[in-house]
Amino acid sequence: MGSGHKFIFWEDSWVGARVSLMAKYPRLYNISNQQHQLISSVGSQKDAGWEWRFSWRRSLFENEIGMAAEFLEELAPVKIQQNRPDSWVWKADPSGNYSTKSAYRLLMEVTTGAEEDRNLVELWNLKIPFKQTVFAWRLIKD
Repeated sequence: MGSGHKFIFWEDSWVGARVSLMAKYPRLYNISNQQHQLISSVGSQKDAGWEWRFSWRRSLFENEIGMAAEFLEELAPVKIQQNRPDSWVWKADPSGNYSTKSAYRLLMEVTTGAEEDRNLVELWNLKIPFKQTVFAWRLIKD
């Protein structure tokens, strides 16, 4: 996270988890006056660091206070850096850059629950025409 000028506070997935704050805290999202606003407009830089300024349509109900505390805890470790631009990072690859290979590995882990099968790695590294590699892969995967 850089300055917060590119990402939408509630709608984008920018805090730790892979879900947006809107999806994780729908009740708070519904009562927020700051829907569709950039991160940079939901707070400001103070002497002690970044300070969030939330605006609600109404006061929080008693059963929403715990949710709001969890919400604030999740935001506490986030550091907004005014002098740095925002950028997307692909967390499935250590370099932070997207690649088809890293996306394939991620999908394999999600669908099979394990690392990529060693035989498939060897299959893709064979020095045979691509058409035959794909055919063999389809046979193996049924």
